[in-house]
Amino acid sequence: MRESLPSRWKTWLLLSLALSGAAIVLLTALTRHKGVWASLRQLSLAFLGLALLIDVASWVVDGWRLRIVARAMGYEVRMRDAFPMMMACYFMAAVTPFMSGGAPVQIYGLHRLGVPLSEATAMVFVSGTLAQVVLFALALPVILMGGAGHDFLGGMTNAAVLLYGAGLAGYILLLLKAKQVVRLSLRVGRALTGGRSAPTGRGRRLAWRLLRFSHTFQRTVALLSLGRPYQLLVAALSLLLFYLLFFSLAPVLAAGLGAQVPYVPSLARQVGFYLLLSIVPTPGGSAAAELGIAAVFVGLVPEHLLLPLALSWRAITFYLKL
Repeated sequence: MRESLPSRWKTWLLLSLALSGAAIVLLTALTRHKGVWASLRQLSLAFLGLALLIDVASWVVDGWRLRIVARAMGYEVRMRDAFPMMMACYFMAAVTPFMSGGAPVQIYGLHRLGVPLSEATAMVFVSGTLAQVVLFALALPVILMGGAGHDFLGGMTNAAVLLYGAGLAGYILLLLKAKQVVRLSLRVGRALTGGRSAPTGRGRRLAWRLLRFSHTFQRTVALLSLGRPYQLLVAALSLLLFYLLFFSLAPVLAAGLGAQVPYVPSLARQVGFYLLLSIVPTPGGSAAAELGIAAVFVGLVPEHLLLPLALSWRAITFYLKL
């Protein structure tokens, strides 16, 4: 797959790497004469190895989650199929805007394993929605308790996370109440035009697709929550484990650089950052990821360690998957 990338994907990959490079140059300029590169060379190999093990463990957990959701739908996906599929998802997310390329690859992979396209699509979207719900559930207590004490990000991040949560709730409501939404849209259209409005061909096709996908989405949710409720719980717990592993990478790398970072504050800060990273339009969140993770750890690690931390973290969470 990587040997025959379409030119568009190659362009996105090069753009992603260029933006990452620009962010690194900017961080280098902000932290110059602070022993940045010397600190990077002093990164403990033991802690680096631990971070790599944690990262690989998060991949395995993510593949296991896919297997759980597929089994709940009545399909058997083996780990030897789920694992490479997730790695392909990671790669495509890294080279597409909004990290949006992972879902189509996962849908295609499930379809090749025998899952009907409509059900594969619903499975991926239900799983992705569950992931966002779990992540927002991790972020919400931080906001309710007054934030993570981060002066740099301040209340803007909290407001953005709450806005994201409102959008997520609206998206879920749209899928669960699609019929009502379509009827309300028709009524509003008629009211605004004095009863003269009628859906166009394009509008009818859009409404039909929404209703069809909504039906499949609701059926998937019903199978997960009613037919096999423990599977839905296990999937949510596997997501929680994935995020806890992922958010442990930066503190472990910071420890390898000689900085002792309190885990809970670092976790609290990373949750909001990661939630908002998914709506960054650059390929794979490039530039925003490097600058964002450095901003997250302002005040938690010495200034001269921000760039080595951002570099090592990005290398493991991004470059390692290319």
